[in-house]
Amino acid sequence: MGHKWDTVGTQRKMNLVKRGNVWWVTIGSRKNRLRQSTGKTDYEEALKVAEKMRLVRELDSDAERIQVAAAMASGIRAQGDEIRRELSRTPLASVWAKIGGYRGNGRRPIRESSVKAARSAWEMFVSFAAARKVEYAEEATPELAEEFLRERGTGRAAETAWLYCRAVMAHAGIAPNPFAKKPPLQKSDTHHEPLSRPQISALLAEVDRLASMTGAKKDAGEFALFIRFLLYTGLRLGDAATARVAQIDFTTDPPMLSREQGKVGKTVRFPLHPALVGKLPREGDYIFPLLAATYLSGHKALSKRIARLLDKLDIKGERCEYSAHSFRTTCATICAEEGVPMAVIQSWLGHSSPMVTRIYTRVETDRQKAQALSKFPDLG
Repeated sequence: MGHKWDTVGTQRKMNLVKRGNVWWVTIGSRKNRLRQSTGKTDYEEALKVAEKMRLVRELDSDAERIQVAAAMASGIRAQGDEIRRELSRTPLASVWAKIGGYRGNGRRPIRESSVKAARSAWEMFVSFAAARKVEYAEEATPELAEEFLRERGTGRAAETAWLYCRAVMAHAGIAPNPFAKKPPLQKSDTHHEPLSRPQISALLAEVDRLASMTGAKKDAGEFALFIRFLLYTGLRLGDAATARVAQIDFTTDPPMLSREQGKVGKTVRFPLHPALVGKLPREGDYIFPLLAATYLSGHKALSKRIARLLDKLDIKGERCEYSAHSFRTTCATICAEEGVPMAVIQSWLGHSSPMVTRIYTRVETDRQKAQALSKFPDLG
């Protein structure tokens, strides 16, 4: 290799030479010469290292030489340890690429919409941590995770963010996982209230009007039928949007729908209302192909569309009181109003506990109280 020598001081008998990008130092005469790499590419930094080497070499006593050499070796080891620590840490911004995306728990295939939701939650956490000067996954603490989840709001939003971030950290092999323990999440003060009969009438009239308009959206007619499907079946939004024609048994009277619930993996089976049967397709894959494509590409789009519709009709409540999930509550409440036994409603909705079903059908408790009041004597 070609050398370019740079004489630092002939009286010190020390020279620096650059081999490639690294500076090497030569100290001493021809008979007693030390030649060693400084490990530095910058000249000024290399000069500092060379001066330390010269100092050690020119000490008069062996004791002094050993003492300074030990101090230098200690500094080099400390610097090496710091470099190793730096390389072993995982930047939060690179975790998603490192794990190759969200893989879930492995029990069932992951929907594209779930992957997008997981990435969105993770990117929000990365931005949240960066704003607090936390750049590495190993620096994230349970306190930081809990603060992040509190900012996500209440109920479902915070819980799903916790599930996604916990899974991402686990896939990346970060230990200890700051999301390992579920923090206490504030519960929403409101519940998804059922729609009243006038609200249902206004809702159906509006979707029919939108479907009949000139220049209506391509999926407007499908959307109008979908709203009725939600009200008559009580299915969750995702389960209804991705229901398939093959899941309907048209040979029975009335036709029966068997649908595995995405949330719990439990299959529910129930009859379809006559108002739906004549309008449902009997061929093809999805019952609502256009809406299924919308949901699978990002389920929030369909939720927001329904939210805008409810807002347009001034069907409002406090916070998340009215949403697409209100249709499920409405179905359960109407069944209770018509005297359907609680066990049947529980089976229809696919709840594992009757206590969950009672949350959806509070009207039954109100009716029982009214019946009790009718038997209460007049106390004068």
